[in-house]
Formats: sequence, structure tokens, C-alpha cells
Amino acid sequence: MNISQKESPEKYLTSLLETVRKVTDKDEGCPWLVERMSHEALAHYLIEEAYETVETIENKESEKTLDELGDVLLQVLLHSKIAENNGRFTLTDVMKNLSEKIIRRHPHVFEEGSSKIDLDTIVAEWEEIKKKERAEDKPKSWQSEVSHHYPATLQAKKIGKKARLINFDWESPQEVFEQIKSEIKEVEESLLLDSKSSDFSHTKEEIGDVYFALAQLCRHLDFDPEVTAFLGNIKFCKRMDKMHELAKVTSLKGKSKEELERLWCEAKKQL
Repeated sequence: MNISQKESPEKYLTSLLETVRKVTDKDEGCPWLVERMSHEALAHYLIEEAYETVETIENKESEKTLDELGDVLLQVLLHSKIAENNGRFTLTDVMKNLSEKIIRRHPHVFEEGSSKIDLDTIVAEWEEIKKKERAEDKPKSWQSEVSHHYPATLQAKKIGKKARLINFDWESPQEVFEQIKSEIKEVEESLLLDSKSSDFSHTKEEIGDVYFALAQLCRHLDFDPEVTAFLGNIKFCKRMDKMHELAKVTSLKGKSKEELERLWCEAKKQL
């Protein structure tokens, strides 16, 4: 991978914008993309590209990260182009707004006469600035505060951070873990009761409490709950692939439970 240390990014931004303009042109562009040039049609691609980028970062695959970041940037350019076509805003507005936000939220860096401050002060200052920004908006209910387009684990993280602002939070990861154990106990009890009626609606509710508590534990440990869950999925899939490799087959269907368990234990030793 060649690192372009001396080349101007402005040169390539101009070229990239012209490329995006051409590929989205109604008459000369890509029909597949032109048909999907709306925020709603492209929204899920932005989420997918972000997740794929996270995966390459976790796997320390620099060249793939470079490629995936390009895909994320493309989504930003496409959504900016859509907004421009609708007369709402342009990429220039996006960049100008971002620059102003960065400066506004980092007075310790950009204000004249500012000096080095400790991390705790920076975080407190950051929260105060965001609080002032929110005060300019119409007050929202707790339910409307968190976008329903977020994955549930990210919603839980944001809800937990909001609760922390009013000092309604656990003091330590250990306290959250105790809550998780309590919630799991309630799942066990509700599962036993619901089994008698075959109505597991209460168990479903209790499992939701476990998910929420797990997300709060991630927050207290400064883990992103969605990334943590995502990595758990990837880890499971890698072990399943290892099981196929160990068994030297393309399908594990038909294997006994005992054989599958043996392969799983062996895969866990290696991954």
C-alpha cells in the first residue's frame, strides 16, 4: 500500500465529486444507482458500510480499512448529493457545519488563551456544551430522545448515558454485573412459570432487561455494545468455519451432537 504523503486531498476531492456527479446523472449515470437516489433507499448501505469498516479495523486489515472508509465516504457524498438535488443542503454545508461543530465543542483547543486541561475537565466541558445545544431544541421525551433507527444495543448505550446525566446510574462495572446476574435470575424464574402456560411473553420481557443491562456493562467498560455484540457473532462464525476445517467437510449436517460438541471444543482451543 503506497501512502500519498505529499499529494493534496483537495485535488482528489474535486475529481471524486465529479465522478459521483457523473455516476448519479439521470441521463448518463448508472441506472441502478439513479433509481435509488433517495435517503431512504440508501440509508441501510451507510449502516452496512460502517459495520464492514469496523470489522476491518478489529482485524487490523489496513488495506481493507482503506477500501471500506472509501465506501463510507461514498455514502456521505451520495446523501449530500441527494440533499443538493432536493434543494436542502450541499456537501459544502456538511463540511462547514462539521468544522463549526468541532471548533464549538473543543474550546480548549481553538479559543485564544486556552491552556492544557485534564481529561475529566474536557469530558465535563463536552457534556455542558452538548447540554446547551440540546436546550436550543424542543424538549423530548425519553422515548423520542433515542432514534428508533439505531440498533437496540446503541439505543441502550445512549439511554444509559442520558440516565448518567441525572446521576441515575451504577457506580462501577461490578455493580452492573450484579444487576445482570439478577436479571438472568428473573429470566430463569419467568421461563419456569411461562413453560406452564406456553406463553413466554414475560420471559421475552425479562430477556430484554438482560440485553439492556449487558449494554450498560459495555458502556461502563468503555466498550461499544454494538461492536462487542458484532465481534461475538464474528467469533462464533470463525469457530464454525474451524469446525468444518477440522472435520474436513463442507457441511456439518448429519453429524451427531456429540461429534459437533467435540469439534466445537477443539475449535475453541484454536480460536
